[in-house]
Formats: sequence, C-alpha cells, structure tokens
Amino acid sequence: MATRPVEAARIFISCGHKDTDEARIASAIKLTTKSLGFDPYVAIDVQTFQGLKESIFVQLENSEYFIFVNFKRERGHYFRTRNLP
Repeated sequence: MATRPVEAARIFISCGHKDTDEARIASAIKLTTKSLGFDPYVAIDVQTFQGLKESIFVQLENSEYFIFVNFKRERGHYFRTRNLP
C-alpha cells in the first residue's frame, strides 16, 4: 500500500514591510518555518479591498497557523497607531 505524502501545515505570516530590516525579518521567519517543515506565506502589502478579498483572505482561510509580528514604531506599535475603520 503506497503512503500519501503529508502536506505541510500552512503558516500565514503577517509582518511589516516598512523598511529593509522588516523585510529581512519576514524573510528569516519564512526560511525558518520552511526549514521546520511548514508551508509559510508572507503577507504582502495590499492596497485595495479587492486585493484583500482575492489574496490575503484566501491565504488566511487556507492557513492552519498565524504569526503576527508587531514592530515598534516611533509613536508606538504599528497596529495600535493605525486608523482602522
């Protein structure tokens, strides 16, 4: 009886990309999780609601795990200083 290959668990990585340091950290997280046998997806900057619906939300729905990196900004953390509707 042939065994079916095991699919790697998908990890959605939400990480800032404001500068090269943040992009480097996102890349390091992706490489580390991949080396541990996961299937990482790094969220990219999406500027439209349509892009959120077609890309980010689909990836979130298909992910088993979620990593959120909240980088400190000059006036506090990124997530807390955003004007969210």
